[in-house]
Amino acid sequence: MIFFNRVVLKDVLLKDQHSDTILLAPSMVATLKKLKPSEKIINLSRLKFEFATVRVAMDTAKIHNLKFIVDALRKPPDS
Repeated sequence: MIFFNRVVLKDVLLKDQHSDTILLAPSMVATLKKLKPSEKIINLSRLKFEFATVRVAMDTAKIHNLKFIVDALRKPPDS
């Protein structure tokens, strides 16, 4: 059971591993679909950024600056 269904974050700043800005937004609203803290599960049905600046870049090795974030959020393999 979810007791709330939205989370509002103000002044959101996301930087890559080189401290370059990927996302800057004065407001972000996340609508929750499922929340199971005991299982470390958060499912979102919507993310809304208001007046956001997004900078996606590729380095000389053709790797996007979002890769390290995706890798960090990816579920670790079963051991």
